[in-house]
Amino acid sequence: MIVWESFFDSGNIAWLLFIALLAPAFCLGGLWLMVGSRFSEATKERLKCQSPLIVAILALAWGGWIYTLGFGPSWGTIPPPATETAGPMTGIAEAMAYADSLPDETLKMGRGGYFGGLEYMLLEKVLPVAGSHGPNFPTKASEHGVPSLVVCLLQFSVFLIALFPLVLVWSEKFSGIGLTVLLMVWSTLVYAPVAHAVAGDGWLFYRGTLDASAGLIFLAVGCSLFLLRSGTATSDGSDSPSGGVGALSFCLGILLLQGGSIHQADGRAVLAVVNSLLGVSAGLLSWSFCSSFLWKRLHTENLTSGVLVATTAMAACSAYVMPQSAVIIGVVAGAIGNIVDRWLKAEAQATRMLASALCCGSVIGLLGVGIFATTGAGGNRWDGREITGLLQGDFSQIQHQLLAIGAVGVWSALMTFLLTRIANAVFPGSLKLSPATSANADAEPLAGSTS
Repeated sequence: MIVWESFFDSGNIAWLLFIALLAPAFCLGGLWLMVGSRFSEATKERLKCQSPLIVAILALAWGGWIYTLGFGPSWGTIPPPATETAGPMTGIAEAMAYADSLPDETLKMGRGGYFGGLEYMLLEKVLPVAGSHGPNFPTKASEHGVPSLVVCLLQFSVFLIALFPLVLVWSEKFSGIGLTVLLMVWSTLVYAPVAHAVAGDGWLFYRGTLDASAGLIFLAVGCSLFLLRSGTATSDGSDSPSGGVGALSFCLGILLLQGGSIHQADGRAVLAVVNSLLGVSAGLLSWSFCSSFLWKRLHTENLTSGVLVATTAMAACSAYVMPQSAVIIGVVAGAIGNIVDRWLKAEAQATRMLASALCCGSVIGLLGVGIFATTGAGGNRWDGREITGLLQGDFSQIQHQLLAIGAVGVWSALMTFLLTRIANAVFPGSLKLSPATSANADAEPLAGSTS
């Protein structure tokens, strides 16, 4: 429920603003250095010119409707004010006894839906209003000491980071209005429901699914990319010095996001950062070991994919496990991600590399939560139940995680396939390709394109 307050914790606000501004800069710059060289020169030049406009349009769409669909109170879960009574009351004592007999449903209000309602449309109930002692700002979690506007800005950072791989891939085929419309529709039909499912207190969160910050969102992006084929067939970007710098930058950005996943600067935020640091380090060493001893290749080969796998795994689990468990999850993510990368030969194709890394990392991280989640790290759920995993005897947590993985994977893949087919029909000539790029497009068409 929304509470209006005038005073907040300045330390928490400064911490979250710091993360919201720096995390996308580190992550977007890192992703560009890691995978940008795998795309055509025409695409890179086009993005350099269009990226400010793309961000501006997405920011307006975010404030207009995407935020409320993703993080507003679940549609239809807040009951209207009661207009009926139980019948004639003979006195105050009887009325009080009747009120006490009713179950307390306030915790359920705004939770459990498939997408958010329109209460936050155009940032309604997110912006301040006049108060007796100055402006009053709304907050959904007054114990965190931060206004809802700061949380909105932090989630916008995650939104930009998640969409960047799709921007890279779709810009190979679409430009101008076609690319913009496709991004906004995907954000409305895929990102918003997936974000609402857990981060927005939606139906998966209500059933018990755990996701530290953006594991399910990265899974949705990865499943969407699996249906798309784009990028040049080269592995230079993964082994170049710029790729290594980009990997380090992306790691720093994800570490910052994990620190903000708790929405306050406390011990759990520190634990999430420590878990991410140790888990990513273990994942990179595991990836390098597999490259050297399983495939007899250079231990640094395609290491940027290892970074993506390990960081997305930590994005799903860092707030709910202990450091020892984070290391185990990182090792497993690095090893399995390396095997899948070699099996798909993802280093030869940009989209496939991104898709396999994001999907492997997020799935392993989400399953790791189901196994290693503990009350000592995660605390209690919204309804007071302790957070536990399979190792503590809670088999149902694995079931919740598997349900989330299956639902998000199927939904994002299906919607991306339909959107791409429609976009190819509506914007068939959106981008005039150069002869070299056109040849690549003919050899590797976008999913759903017509012959």
